[in-house]
Amino acid sequence: MTSLQVPVHPGEILKHEFLDELGLSAGRLARHIHVPRTRIERLVKEETSMTVDTATRLSKAFGTSVEFWINL
Repeated sequence: MTSLQVPVHPGEILKHEFLDELGLSAGRLARHIHVPRTRIERLVKEETSMTVDTATRLSKAFGTSVEFWINL
């Protein structure tokens, strides 16, 4: 029997692997990628899903691919 893996929300990865690791606040990231602060805050709290627009902006900011964010 195999165990099912629960998918990880992209906001969890954004918070732990990027914001926390780099010492960035949601507000600072939001200003840098030109989106409302609440968009990043809601994503980090896992209250909203990743959009293509946000994935594109995050990929440019962090040097990742759009697919990285969408596939989470």
